[in-house]
Amino acid sequence: INAEDMGPRSFHEVCVCCPQVCEVFRFKVVPCCVLLQAMGDFTPRNIPSEAEFAEAIEDVDFGSAWSERRPPFYRFVDKVAFTCGVLNTCVIAYCMGGYHWLMPIAYSVSTPLLLLLRFAMYKVIKWHYFMMDFCYFGNLLLLVYLWIYPASSHLFLVSFSIANGPLPWATILFRNSLVFHSLDKMTSVFIHITPAFVTFCLRWYPKHMERSLHIFGEAFNTCVDSACDAPFTWTFVLPLCYFIAHSLFYFAIVQRVRVNKIKNDKAYLTSYRYLVGHRHGLPYKIVNVFGKAGRIYVFGVCQVLYAALSFLPVPFLYHFYWLHLAMLWLSVLVVTWNGGNFYFEVFRFTATASKMAKLHVPVNTNGKVNSKMP
Repeated sequence: INAEDMGPRSFHEVCVCCPQVCEVFRFKVVPCCVLLQAMGDFTPRNIPSEAEFAEAIEDVDFGSAWSERRPPFYRFVDKVAFTCGVLNTCVIAYCMGGYHWLMPIAYSVSTPLLLLLRFAMYKVIKWHYFMMDFCYFGNLLLLVYLWIYPASSHLFLVSFSIANGPLPWATILFRNSLVFHSLDKMTSVFIHITPAFVTFCLRWYPKHMERSLHIFGEAFNTCVDSACDAPFTWTFVLPLCYFIAHSLFYFAIVQRVRVNKIKNDKAYLTSYRYLVGHRHGLPYKIVNVFGKAGRIYVFGVCQVLYAALSFLPVPFLYHFYWLHLAMLWLSVLVVTWNGGNFYFEVFRFTATASKMAKLHVPVNTNGKVNSKMP
């Protein structure tokens, strides 16, 4: 990990929250948690010298460090998360395969549970400001439609636009991954693409939805007129206004009301810090066009432009079944590919580094043994 690329994040945050292996000082490979245990908290501005590092880790057993980082209880939690992640995927596939009326019910049961668990976990590590992002408000709006105003066709159009606009495209922006053993990653995938699956069932299988009438109390209304048009006002203007209103609310809370608390504690992580946290990344370069003073404003404008672009294809998704289905498959493909990258790159690197560390063999960041000894 290059200290210059870490932006506002400290080594402590990366090492605690990232289950990868850091390569530091003469190709010696040690798990991040071992660095923390050996050296304590340190930041890019306070990197220990090679001599200090060597002295601190002299008695550390690198070979067993990773297993010690994950005690039996947490490994058990990982197994439970993996099982639940696979079962949840099976339930969604089952609903999409023919029992479409169950999809809104499964979504309504899973969403509050996952969000409560996420808030509890994020509060501990000071990531809870992530839950003020737009994706959560988009899910909230869909729940309002399902349980409070199912007869409102206009509210459905707004929810449809959000569920099939900014939310699924965010899987690319945030690199969401289908990693079954990670409750956090599976929750991120769920909140970004499941609303699109729900609105797909509501839009294209209205007859099937009649079976859930006794649960929701009213029939779902998904068309504003007999022709089932998708007016520009309800598929672009109002969803974009909702997005802008949320952005202003987010700015007021995170960048005004709580700005000092967040700024003074680097452990707090927001979507802004996450996206622009790497100095050599494209988002960081874009938001710095007008310097540090205009960084947050450029970030806000970019968000609005992103939302506007994501809303443009929504009318086509609303009118064409196969196009809508292709968009869902694309979303699944993205998160599956990212999940494959995680398992075959991160896990392979971790396993290789752990084995080689026992023999004091240097390993590159791609998981291959380095032939050049330090």
